[in-house]
Amino acid sequence: MLFLVGSGPSEHLDEVHDQFVEAARRRGGPIAVAALGTEEEVEQFLPDYVQPILTRWPDAVIEPVFLDDDGDTVWPDDLRALAGLVVCGGWTPGYLDALTPQRDTISRLVRGGMPYLGFSAGAMIVSRHAIVGGWKYQGRMIAPEIVGEGLEELTIRDGLALIGPCVETHADAWSNLGVALAALEACPARTAVTIDEGTCLAVDPASGRTNVIGAGRVYWLQKEGAHVMVSHEQAPPPPPTEPPALEHPVAVKPSQLPKHVPPHPATPTEPEQAPVDGDADQPAPGQHSDPEEPAPGA
Repeated sequence: MLFLVGSGPSEHLDEVHDQFVEAARRRGGPIAVAALGTEEEVEQFLPDYVQPILTRWPDAVIEPVFLDDDGDTVWPDDLRALAGLVVCGGWTPGYLDALTPQRDTISRLVRGGMPYLGFSAGAMIVSRHAIVGGWKYQGRMIAPEIVGEGLEELTIRDGLALIGPCVETHADAWSNLGVALAALEACPARTAVTIDEGTCLAVDPASGRTNVIGAGRVYWLQKEGAHVMVSHEQAPPPPPTEPPALEHPVAVKPSQLPKHVPPHPATPTEPEQAPVDGDADQPAPGQHSDPEEPAPGA
């Protein structure tokens, strides 16, 4: 199963980690967590990716993989023994450069049942035609410059080819729907998908079935000739929870209610008696001395 997350680690991804760890435990073996950079460069954020796994599987063996986009990455001795692969977020072109030498192996493992959990860049590079950066297309601005990954012109490269659609992440935070639209114009892909922050698109690589997990939306873009059809989906809301029942229900008799609260407000009551001498200045129950002040609930 592929778990493609539209952001980095998030509090909305408990179900994603539950499913990933369940699949990894069934398979058995170590889990590789791949991050771009040296051990010193990634040590501050690597625990954010590892801890949710160890919380669910304390005995899990974690194999950190420090990706080198120059081709000097050191991988575990036997990749076939991996229980799962986590690919962190960061600079997308560098992640693709570092993982491309293992593209065929990763493809075989995923299609053989190894779960893949990709965050941001780790989600974008799984496409056959991977969007790796750029904020302009043919001179036209398609996204804020800050999200261009250091590239100006839209850049699409051969990805890991685990799925067909192009993938764009941080969709709601970065307003980059235009990148996905331009990608469909620029490359042979007929489908693109954008994933919001704190949201995961789960894909079964065997059947192609998908479902959405998390807090946000997934937008699907389908190219139809000169047109692009856009639709969206999101995870179903959780079922409403009923208030807890009282452990010791207490029956309250009408005579025990406060005297100023009628026991049956909807039932007409007898007209109240006029105030006795000395109470003329006191407002009757249910009335206010200031006519300008609205009654409660008005």
